[in-house]
Amino acid sequence: MTKRMKINNKNRDKVDVLSFILDQYMRIFKEAVYTKQENIANEIASKLFSVLHKVLFGDDDQLVGQLIETGHISGAKYYQFCEVAIKNKDPSRFFLISHLTDMLQLSGYDAKINKKYLNDFILHHIFRINQLILDNDDFELFGGDPGEVDDFCWKLHFFRGSPVALQDTIKNELYLNNAIPHQLSSDKDFIDEVDNKRNHLQYLIGYNQGRNFDLSVEFTDKLDEFEDFVIAGIEKLRKGRDPSSEVSEEQKKIKPKELEKEDLDGRIAEIINTIKDIKDKLHILYANSLIYKTFFVIGAYILFDGNEGKIKKPGEYINELWTHTKREDSDAIWCNQPPVTFDTFWLTNLLLYGGNKNQSWSHDYRFGSFHGTTEYVYKYYLLCVTKKRTELELPSNAHLNKLKEDDMFYELDWWYQFSNNFKSIAEKLVEYCDNLIKDSKDPDKWNTLFDGNAKEAFEGTKRWIEKTKEECEKLTQDIEKLLSPDPKKIKKCREKIIEGYNGASKIGGIIQLRKFDEEQDSEVEFRQIGYRPLTPKDCFIESAHVSCDLLWSENGRIIADGEINSLIKQISEDKEIKRYKLDDRDTERIYEKTVTAVNDLKKHGFSQLGILMSSELISDFGGKNSRDKSKLFQKISWRDGYTYLKIDEEMILKLFPIAGLSESIIILDKTAGIWIFKPDENTGERLQIEIGEYEEDKTKVDVLVKTVVNFHIVKAGGARILEPKKKLDEQ
Repeated sequence: MTKRMKINNKNRDKVDVLSFILDQYMRIFKEAVYTKQENIANEIASKLFSVLHKVLFGDDDQLVGQLIETGHISGAKYYQFCEVAIKNKDPSRFFLISHLTDMLQLSGYDAKINKKYLNDFILHHIFRINQLILDNDDFELFGGDPGEVDDFCWKLHFFRGSPVALQDTIKNELYLNNAIPHQLSSDKDFIDEVDNKRNHLQYLIGYNQGRNFDLSVEFTDKLDEFEDFVIAGIEKLRKGRDPSSEVSEEQKKIKPKELEKEDLDGRIAEIINTIKDIKDKLHILYANSLIYKTFFVIGAYILFDGNEGKIKKPGEYINELWTHTKREDSDAIWCNQPPVTFDTFWLTNLLLYGGNKNQSWSHDYRFGSFHGTTEYVYKYYLLCVTKKRTELELPSNAHLNKLKEDDMFYELDWWYQFSNNFKSIAEKLVEYCDNLIKDSKDPDKWNTLFDGNAKEAFEGTKRWIEKTKEECEKLTQDIEKLLSPDPKKIKKCREKIIEGYNGASKIGGIIQLRKFDEEQDSEVEFRQIGYRPLTPKDCFIESAHVSCDLLWSENGRIIADGEINSLIKQISEDKEIKRYKLDDRDTERIYEKTVTAVNDLKKHGFSQLGILMSSELISDFGGKNSRDKSKLFQKISWRDGYTYLKIDEEMILKLFPIAGLSESIIILDKTAGIWIFKPDENTGERLQIEIGEYEEDKTKVDVLVKTVVNFHIVKAGGARILEPKKKLDEQ
């Protein structure tokens, strides 16, 4: 305990020292800015670089939280310096902004900013400082030369362009630059496994990384497995020189002289270096993706500030962000690019998942008090897509079949989620696209971004959305045909059907139940009470994220209702059961007739009685009379979800609500009949469930729910029926 206290006190001391230093810097900085002493203000800004570097490359959460904006803390110290400089248009603001890219530049080399700090530094700190720049309409700081966008263009060249470019680089390097000895190509099992492992790694980088930027643990583990497997294969070649070693038959065919020509150690060293380089690039890809996401959100914020009137010409800000190194009078093609991509696939992934598998990711940002972010994020996405609109290159049917053939169900699953999620936002995209088309009537609004043809460009994007939605609908159906129902979903379906059935079934409370006995019931005729809906397969696909619990429970309730209807029909048609005439719907009179019938049954020795009547009539008994406090209302009670009717001081009977009874009432003793059921052979449940694919339409699942039963009345004297006069006359 003492040691822990010392550590905490030491950390507290560091925080206090940093706070004191920054407060002193701020005091001097404000004075310098207000009195226009540029040299002093710039000197303080330079000293802040050292502090920023020391804190970000350290390992103290408290110091980081005090210095920079994080997801939980706003108004941190560095932000306050920027606020003073930007609001006063002080030249030191260029130094303060330049430090941000300097930190990222340094993190691109061997010494890396801790990942959790990097996330806050880029997504929150850089974004919120840009809010300051935009709220103060400081176009010179944002897009000037020098300026923030200019800094990002020049200093971040080591981030290898857009995330897509870096993804492609890593995917290509996974081929290991042909470092695998050619002799191993004859070992089919080895090559197939290499391809399988490489395919999964390329999928993680090319597809899953766009959904989840931080792949470090999952990807690194798979990469290590890949490296170990390839090196183990090469080591087997080395052992192949020893006739006593255990190697495959294919490897035994390799001639020793061929192996001598191979520098196996050199091949292994090359593979190790390549894998290490890929791991280094993984860190760069993570930071790269965060930067591009942040400037995407900054683009959306430009639209927000334009809408709020804080920026006079938001189109100029966006144009500068998009084209900073693409001047019309440029004499060269510049490799230095702004942190902006127009890759439709990457942008769509970002819109759908936000790089953190969160479909509502934009809600994490605050654009202003009580303002939403969705509209501006969607509209900026549409601006980017419209700038260089391309097809999403959804997989063809042949490609889907190849994925299934190669057991790459993880990629099928990915495309299934992607297409479903695009369909879910298509309507909203069309709505915001219509807004942009309407806005483009103002020639000064967006024409600078689209060569004077903003309206036509947005109309083209609207057609693209509608076409892509149709393609995604077809894609989901094509994938559903290839995917088998998920076993976990099938299990849950069964559980929910049984749960719905058990919750709704009244048979056990009304009549005696008995399980089928092969000897005793060999001559008994059974009938099925079943329901066979064709269910959309997405209910059985885990990645569809569709909850069909209510649908499945309803399937069980339908069978329970079917059983009751069958029971009522058979009882109602039995001519031996004694009937009573109901003259009208007056509840007091109905009650009197019910008591008469019950007493008649009691007189004949029946005591396990229940009353079956419509829900409406039960409601009349317990609801209508609650207003006038009649005598009948005093005989009503409620518990465990049922209404009970007091017959006399010794007998209170449960009222079973039966939808199909209308105005009739049945009073039934449990011994009056027997309900025999054939249980499911596997589960022993009364309910039998069969779930299988529907061959005629692979996008559906065939669900059969049934009970196999026999009901027969053994004591007609144990039942009484109360019916309206009109119905009795008809009989």
